[in-house]
Amino acid sequence: MKKRVLSLILTAVMLVLFVPNIAVASTPNLDSATDWAHDGIQSAFEKGFIPSDLQSNYTAVITRAEFCRMAVKWLEWALGKDIDTIVAERGDPARAGHTFNDTSDPAILAAYRLGVTDGESAPTASVPGRFNPNGQFTREQAARMIMNTCRAIGANIDNPPVSDFTDLDTAADWAKAGINFVRANSIMSGTSPDPTKPTFSPKRNYTRQESIVTFDNIKPDTLIRNYSDDELRTMQAWSAERLRAAINTRADAVAFLNIMFPSLWHSLALWQGANSNVAVLRSGQEIFDNPFRDGSGVPLAGRSDIATAVAYLLSDNAEIGSLYGFCFVEDEPIKAANYMLLDGEYIIFDSVIGMDCDINSRNRELFPAKTVSTLSDYIKEIETTALSLELDSVYAVKGGQGLRFTVSDGWAVLNSPAIEPLFANKDKDMTDPANIEKLYGHIKAENIGHYQLSKILGGLTLTAAEANALVGKSPDEIKEKVKTAGDMFMYMLAARLLLKNGSDKIFADGYHWHHNDLARQVIAQNLGNCGSMANLANFLLEGDYDEIGFIIHSYPPGGGGGHVYNYLKYEGKYYIVDFSSYLFSNYIVANEFNFIAFDKLEDYGKRWNECYGGIAAIIAHTSPGTHIPNIFGEDSGEAGIVYYPAEADFTILYQTPGSGIEIRAKPCPAIVPDWTKPQ
Repeated sequence: MKKRVLSLILTAVMLVLFVPNIAVASTPNLDSATDWAHDGIQSAFEKGFIPSDLQSNYTAVITRAEFCRMAVKWLEWALGKDIDTIVAERGDPARAGHTFNDTSDPAILAAYRLGVTDGESAPTASVPGRFNPNGQFTREQAARMIMNTCRAIGANIDNPPVSDFTDLDTAADWAKAGINFVRANSIMSGTSPDPTKPTFSPKRNYTRQESIVTFDNIKPDTLIRNYSDDELRTMQAWSAERLRAAINTRADAVAFLNIMFPSLWHSLALWQGANSNVAVLRSGQEIFDNPFRDGSGVPLAGRSDIATAVAYLLSDNAEIGSLYGFCFVEDEPIKAANYMLLDGEYIIFDSVIGMDCDINSRNRELFPAKTVSTLSDYIKEIETTALSLELDSVYAVKGGQGLRFTVSDGWAVLNSPAIEPLFANKDKDMTDPANIEKLYGHIKAENIGHYQLSKILGGLTLTAAEANALVGKSPDEIKEKVKTAGDMFMYMLAARLLLKNGSDKIFADGYHWHHNDLARQVIAQNLGNCGSMANLANFLLEGDYDEIGFIIHSYPPGGGGGHVYNYLKYEGKYYIVDFSSYLFSNYIVANEFNFIAFDKLEDYGKRWNECYGGIAAIIAHTSPGTHIPNIFGEDSGEAGIVYYPAEADFTILYQTPGSGIEIRAKPCPAIVPDWTKPQ
């Protein structure tokens, strides 16, 4: 009898084990889903995080409870563990035992323990909270909970860059960080068909299919941190190869670069070696093993370096590379981002957005974040946007490879087998030397005689050949040879120094302090704006004239901030010299700056309209380092006020009566670069 019972049990077990999978669908039923959602639902179904009762009626608005249950299923998939284990490892102990008075759903309680949700009113140890499980879900709620879900797997959610959604101000304050986070990480897209006016529609209801696709858009490999900041700090002295072996997530890569490069030189990429006919974009190995450093020894990097470095660190673990966009007439001639192949799709991301460098760089997304099937699809998308008008060409480079260039008449022409050309804008293809010559052929040291600056303020001490030989030399070597304003300008021609628009800002105590690059940065980047060119002149011409100093003028409120340039005292006369004017006019001879001379510096306050128009106030000062930083009140909420450091010694040369500009002094925070420090 016992044998018969045992035989029946074994038979039953075998029947269970060998029942065919006819009851388990291999693909989801997509009849109720909108076409655009099919691929995302299929992908999520294969990953297994769609709760079974949400695998139909896809266009229905999702409830708060349903979204929480999907978040829990997604966490189990992303971390490869059951939810009880995840809560035990990652849950907030202070939330243990808290309950809601309108639900006991284990998934909701788990989501609460993990910080995914707080409920509509958060519980305490003694008072249950309210969750409203059947409440309909909105886009802003989804963004917030998605951000919190990503935090639960170790993502850094602090200070996401402000998104470009035109209706962000209509979102609840508690939702804005989430909206910025999902935008920066290509998790949720906008609702407007017009890409030039993106909207988010924060209050719009969110559907099941939108929720499924949103969770499928999260790429855990790009968000998970395996190392703390303290652990990453200990790695700064490691070799490039050791770093690449240790760092294998995008989040760790960006966090490490954030520590190694606390500030960003926008386009620190091109440099010339001893052979003046060769220029390079440095490889990832060179960036880590032989970084550029400032005078204090702090490593320096630019956007292209960051993209290359991320690609290098992750190249052992993913198909990853860099996108380089080239722009002849922009302030950043090399725009850079990364691409990574994950789950059969390419994600495009700008790693600088995850860094704490200056706010101008962090919030300036040069390539929009996207998820696409092929890189060619991405190019097709940007060809329809304003970005394509800025770009001359776009190239993809696998891994963390560097690029070598040959130099045609002082400017780089791409010549490398490592690149894949993706896009060339009309007749601006930078691989064509004829286009280079057409745009910049007139910018060369041999043309110095066409400019008035070659004949005043001591003329020239350099020949064109000597100026050309300075390109690629160190700042100190250039300073040793440059003795006059004409010499400096001839070096600018030889190097084809180009325009970088806008100043840099540091936000402190509620104000944006404007400052500009050091002379060494200008030389390394081969880029300058008004303030940085004035800094370069102060460095190169120090001791060569009776006096050299800075002029800073301000425009009326709404007039665009201000402008920085130099004054020189030579043979008893004061001269106004604006080196940046050559960059702004692309070195066109007919647009050369109108030099004026006067007996006293104060006289410039009476004659400024011979050089500029619409000035509201002018100050002058000298410095062993750079020009003094300032605050234009209108970008800090105080239109009509210009602040200068209370610690600085400056002279007010002019204020237009009734201009609406008031000059004030304010103590300068320690985080603002020290203008008195020699460059």
